[in-house]
Amino acid sequence: MRLIHLIESFAPSGATTQARLLAEASADVSTVLVSLAPFGPWGDAWRTRGSHSLGRRFAFDPFAWVAWRRLLAKRRPDVVLTTEPKCARFVARAGHGAARWAQITDRPAAVFPAAPYVACSDERHAEAAAAPYVPNAVAVCADPSIRQTVRDELGLADGALLVVAGVRMRRACPVKEIAWAADLLRVVRPGSLVLVAGEGPGRVAAERFAAEAAEPGCVRFIGPRPDWPSLVAAADAVWAPQAETLAATSVVEALAAGRPVVFATSSAISTATPPGVRAIRFDDRAGWVRNTLELLAEAPPEPQAASLAAHTPGEASRRRAEWLLSLR
Repeated sequence: MRLIHLIESFAPSGATTQARLLAEASADVSTVLVSLAPFGPWGDAWRTRGSHSLGRRFAFDPFAWVAWRRLLAKRRPDVVLTTEPKCARFVARAGHGAARWAQITDRPAAVFPAAPYVACSDERHAEAAAAPYVPNAVAVCADPSIRQTVRDELGLADGALLVVAGVRMRRACPVKEIAWAADLLRVVRPGSLVLVAGEGPGRVAAERFAAEAAEPGCVRFIGPRPDWPSLVAAADAVWAPQAETLAATSVVEALAAGRPVVFATSSAISTATPPGVRAIRFDDRAGWVRNTLELLAEAPPEPQAASLAAHTPGEASRRRAEWLLSLR
């Protein structure tokens, strides 16, 4: 099967992680990754994988439409796959040629525009929406020595808390809340460090704000990190300010590594979270700290390798391929 997987941008994010892991693990599906946005500073790495960029620079870009239709004519895909709202809107307007349009989302009932074929990455919502369940893939660092190695590199004292947060920095607002929360964490747990990994146009503003609003040394911006699974394995806790659901890549990564995770959601806060997980509003600064300390005071969650087996790249790609091959 020939597949075009359309993503919003090649900037580091959960969407690009999914695209990369599933493309590398799938043997039954020949995948071409395509970005709406220009390649940007990550272009060289993605070009070597045979990826393409439509170079879209504004919402209605006729040149991007032309590039998309030429790519469809050249590649002749069997399926066009989208996972992000902007990509779905683009395909709905620009078309998908003779290919079938499929969509994977965490909340099928809320997606618009909807593709003819929709699967769900959240098992709970999949059952409610009667949609096929296609889990997200995650990579886990299994090196038992990585925790001490990372802490030594960071110069952390014994007993100091290390929290990691993965953010897609399109806007500075969510990252500013993390900076405030990092400063609060420093007050109640001196010596703590929050590492913020990610990149985007909001990074400069977020770093400038953190330098003025937080005590120096309590939050550190480290940019995009290909060794993100190692940081998760080394952390005491994970913050996911853009996760929204339990199925988000950052949440699943933390659970797979056995790390407590606090994630932000804009929907009603659900109490039905598994052990080691808390959901809050992203602007609840005290909530980030309070829930983190409460989770750390509980028995640490065990790595859920058995229950999360569906999220290994091999198994996740197998389920996705099985679903895509069944489309008619």
